[in-house]
This record gives sequence, structure tokens and C-alpha cells, in this order.
Amino acid sequence: MKATPKNLTEHLLSLPNCTRQLKLELAELFQQVNISKGQVLISPVKYHRSVYFIEQGLFRTYSNRTIPYTTLQLHCPGDYLLQDGMYLNQPSSHFTEALSDAIIQKVDYPQLERFLNIHPQAIKLLLALLEKRHLALSEENAILHLSSATDRYQMAIDYLGKDFFNVPKHVLASYLAISLKHLRR
Repeated sequence: MKATPKNLTEHLLSLPNCTRQLKLELAELFQQVNISKGQVLISPVKYHRSVYFIEQGLFRTYSNRTIPYTTLQLHCPGDYLLQDGMYLNQPSSHFTEALSDAIIQKVDYPQLERFLNIHPQAIKLLLALLEKRHLALSEENAILHLSSATDRYQMAIDYLGKDFFNVPKHVLASYLAISLKHLRR
């Protein structure tokens, strides 16, 4: 199971670089938001100028351009979400929706930019977050694209832990690229 702290403050404190005080100040910028099951958090229809940290609940990212609503990623507590392509003025075609009621922490990009202008050394925290996200995506992609169905299934159990059983079967089958028939075995 993932060892990432599920509380935003704990997660920021676990990162290398910067002082404890700076990490606590960054954590204070985030605001708690309750999300309802089925609510779309990120979509290509409009820009979402925020960074989100999942404290409770499950989310999925899917594209309506691929085979009908194929699940591209699952997100659980301890993950960060942001709209890809924001600074390229070209948002991705992906949607991110809540699979359950959720609690997230949110900070808007303008607030984050002001914080980084005041505390330029905090850019190391942002880079560490992006690096962790990239490494996790690379590992996940390697497993999903190069492994057997059994290994993909085990990876999902390890990644989601007890939340694995809360993911709707059709979403899980789509994510693991296996049929519902094989998933039920």
C-alpha cells in the first residue's frame, strides 16, 4: 500500500528541502473543500486554476475522446491533482470526477504564485511535488502497459489499499484494461 501521508500538512513536512515553517505556511494557503460523489473536479471545458490535494475519497481521470470514458488514472488520498496544460494555454482533454464523497485541500494558482514570489526557495517544494507525481505516473504506466492482467490487478490493490473495493467494477476494469468478466474471476 502507498506510504504517502494522507494529511496535507504531514505530506508537506515529509518532503525534503525548505524549513518546517515554510512548509507550514504553504499548508495554510490550502482550503478544505467537500466534493460530492459524481462531481467533476477538472474538465477541458474550463480552466481550473487550482492545485488539489486529496485527503479523503477516490477520483478517476478519464477522457471522452478514447473508447467511451476509459479510466486513465485512479487517485486516492495523498495524491495531488491539477489540470494538465494550464500554463501551455491548452488544457488536456481529460475529466476528473469523484467516485465517492471526498474532502480535498485546494489552493489557487495565483495564491501559489504570490507565495513563491515572496518565498522563492519554496519552488523546491513545488518541484519535489511535480517530481513525485512524474515518478508515480511513470511507474504506473510501466505496470499498466507492460505487465500481465494479474500484475495490473495486484498493482491496483497495492496502490488503492482498502479503497480498492470502493471503486466501481466498470471503472476498475477500464483502468486495468481487462473485461468485467475477467475482473469478476
